[in-house]
Amino acid sequence: MAALSQDKRGRGAGLKFRPCIDLHSGKVKQIVGSTLSDKPQDQSADLVENFVASQPASFFAKRYREEALPGGHVIMLGKGNEAAATEALREFPGGLQVGGGITPENALRYIEAGASHVIVTSYVFKDGAISFDRLQQMVSCVGKERLVLDLSCRRKPEDGPAGSYYVVTDRWQKFTDFPVNRETLELLAQHCDEFLVHGVEVEGKRCGILEDLVDLLGAHSPIPVTYAGGVSSMDDVVRVDEIGKGRVDLTIGSALDLFGGSLPFAEVVAYHRRSTLTHMIYREASVRAAGVTAASLRTKWAHMLPPSKGVLAFYSHSKGAYRSFSNFFVHEGFAFVIPVCCRSAAFTESSRPPVVEGVRFSEKAIMLCKAAAMGDIETFDLILKQTEPRKTKALGRRVKPFDPALWDRIVCEVALQVVLQKFSSVPGLKAELLATGEALLAEATRNDTIWAIGMDVGSSLTEDPRCWNGTNILGWALMETRALIGEAGAIALKSEV
Repeated sequence: MAALSQDKRGRGAGLKFRPCIDLHSGKVKQIVGSTLSDKPQDQSADLVENFVASQPASFFAKRYREEALPGGHVIMLGKGNEAAATEALREFPGGLQVGGGITPENALRYIEAGASHVIVTSYVFKDGAISFDRLQQMVSCVGKERLVLDLSCRRKPEDGPAGSYYVVTDRWQKFTDFPVNRETLELLAQHCDEFLVHGVEVEGKRCGILEDLVDLLGAHSPIPVTYAGGVSSMDDVVRVDEIGKGRVDLTIGSALDLFGGSLPFAEVVAYHRRSTLTHMIYREASVRAAGVTAASLRTKWAHMLPPSKGVLAFYSHSKGAYRSFSNFFVHEGFAFVIPVCCRSAAFTESSRPPVVEGVRFSEKAIMLCKAAAMGDIETFDLILKQTEPRKTKALGRRVKPFDPALWDRIVCEVALQVVLQKFSSVPGLKAELLATGEALLAEATRNDTIWAIGMDVGSSLTEDPRCWNGTNILGWALMETRALIGEAGAIALKSEV
């Protein structure tokens, strides 16, 4: 079995914490973004500073390097910050991006000093509009792969809380006519490697995130995107991960204890590591399920000798040591993410959220996948409301129009994603699965030749896979989940050493 890959970023890879170093007058500071102005720094009476560090920028860069947190950014707020920014970049070469006054004339200087990317806003947004000529100059200078576009935005006061977000420039004081939406994100993604988006209305205020902006970014950014603004607690961190569906990274400033706030830096780093690892194993599950079908599993078992570690045959959701393996077993609710392979055009157009909260038995997750894949939104909604496994299964049989060829192509991935999410999320279940060691797992009942082996627990033939009458999709999914969880645990252990 292939080892769990650790080096594939991709979209939906889990929330990454992107640390920051904001520089003002050569010092590391946390400032309420909306109080910045074009006035000379010694005349900025309205400037609100949440924190001024006694340590140099290089101190924070070293901390981020030691914690293995690449992808953060150094932002120069006004003049007089070039030396401090350069010191930070040299302390963490290749690990930090830099922005603030970046032009084709100075960009390469920062790249040579160690910046992985340069961040640009004002240079490409002039006089209230985007200049594609200037954007192309930046691309020609540093390359698309080293360019981050800062799309920091706010709503126009006259538009109210339901208004669109527009890019703002010049220390976030000047509105452009450029909205942040699906079309503009897709357009600009052709010219840069990442987006950085500050929610200017809440930046530095620790008053909660802009959930609609995070949702927009998670749903429509085709390239990596980092959100900043308003985080005050771990609840906000979790919300960005949930609303952004693991597709939006996060920068935190004033709220961190590192910058005088109450949110522990160590706790955020720990969440970052858990989140990226969790999404990594979900992606790996899709890779391992690719091409696996009921027919290929039948062939697998037909050529398998009785395993040296034995066969663990199980059945029943209400009794026995392995009742939690059953799709009918009722457990603590978890948030189930509908796999991408099941998101038909009809499901996507229905605007039903791909995350279903409070799933308490895996039969429900499977039938939701079936309805979503077939585009039967009416039955999907009925399954959502159902609380009993048998009635849920009956609803699944009513899904129409049902495409057996499509279901055959995706059923094994559905099984693996459902089982993996269940055993990764519900407290206590992971240990039960790992305790089975290397035993071959088989759901054993004569009544099911698809998810089970087509013979009952206790039959002498269960010990020989070549004699099975069924596909054993559930047993296969459980064993793949066991392997994925075990490998993920080993990676997590190594990261803590």
